[in-house]
Amino acid sequence: MTESRTSYITKRILSTQNVLSFVKSCEEKNWEQDLSDLTAQQSSDSFHDGLMEVFQRSFPTKRIKITDNNRKNITNALGTVARATKHEAVYDLYNAKKQEYHKRMDEKVRQNNIEYIQNGQNFQRAMWNVLNNETKKTRRYTSSNFSSDDFKSYILSTALKKF
Repeated sequence: MTESRTSYITKRILSTQNVLSFVKSCEEKNWEQDLSDLTAQQSSDSFHDGLMEVFQRSFPTKRIKITDNNRKNITNALGTVARATKHEAVYDLYNAKKQEYHKRMDEKVRQNNIEYIQNGQNFQRAMWNVLNNETKKTRRYTSSNFSSDDFKSYILSTALKKF
């Protein structure tokens, strides 16, 4: 079984309590004192730094594991952005993410089928159930790097392990 790479994203916690904390902190900050006697550029930088400090303190971050459902949502969102903006770079990113998602799902189905066959009480029945379920999904031919010899050797090695 191959190990998959775990991905995480960082999100800000935007709760009502945090929004109220942000508003309160902005009201309590003495902006005039921080910005007085400064040039325009210094005032802008000081304002930005102060606002970012309040923002980061009010809205902490949280690390979230990306699940397959998140991946599908991200892929769908990229598709929507690609269709709306019609930028080629976004289309390329969308197609790459879509391909990555489908490969990941195909691998997951394959692993589930292997576990079903290996853990079933009746090896042959489980194998035929998998074959029938997979061929009912699509009857069209898809190109594969998996040759008939590979299939035979896989079936024989799996059968030898089972018996």
